[in-house]
Amino acid sequence: MTNTGERIQPTCLRHLLTLPPIACSASMLPKLFQNMDLACAALLPLQAFNLTAQGHAVEQAAELIARCLTIGTMLCAWELRAIDLCRVAELSSEVIPHARPSDPMLLSDVCTRHGNGFFFTCAQYWAISLKAYSSVRLFHRRFTDALLSCFAGSLLEDLPYWANPEPHALNIAQTASHFFRPEAGLWAAQSAVFPVGAALFYFAATGRRESEPFRTMTDAFAESKTGQVMRDFLDKVVNVGVNRR
Repeated sequence: MTNTGERIQPTCLRHLLTLPPIACSASMLPKLFQNMDLACAALLPLQAFNLTAQGHAVEQAAELIARCLTIGTMLCAWELRAIDLCRVAELSSEVIPHARPSDPMLLSDVCTRHGNGFFFTCAQYWAISLKAYSSVRLFHRRFTDALLSCFAGSLLEDLPYWANPEPHALNIAQTASHFFRPEAGLWAAQSAVFPVGAALFYFAATGRRESEPFRTMTDAFAESKTGQVMRDFLDKVVNVGVNRR
């Protein structure tokens, strides 16, 4: 199992190839990356969709949402399997003294205990899930509003409770400081841009720039000089993105 204190080398491929068994058991890692790609591709038709209230448009919208949710269930399956593997590993080692099988376990609890590669994989998973579920919910709301202008009630089913971007954004905020540990190196700080940037944009777009999660992430960037440069860059990106909404 990778030592979390190991200094990260600047080669991304090296860390993907040396992930601990927890993250790459059997075909878990390639399948996860494939599902991430599918999720990104499934969002493109949502962005290009013409929000009209025609009957065939309702069917098309429902199909697009169903496609995104199907991919979402595949992403969730990776998380559940990863947690199970973490539990097995920790019960059979001294990673967590006195750990019990009945103890509740979340991915945010274990993501920093099994190597840098596993942590970065978790952060990418959260960022993709955050983007996917926030896009689906925004599309669902806008299309429902368009329907209500022509019909008495919505013709789209409510989204399932688990298709929620909030927990993924909170997980990124909760663990953001792990990117900027001194022993993590420059590559780790650079890797924070996508997941942390996605979470910052989410909280800013929902009117929560003054929230504790938002401050936690901006404070994390201040822990290193590289982080400070990236914080300034992301601040401009978030401002431009929110103003365009």
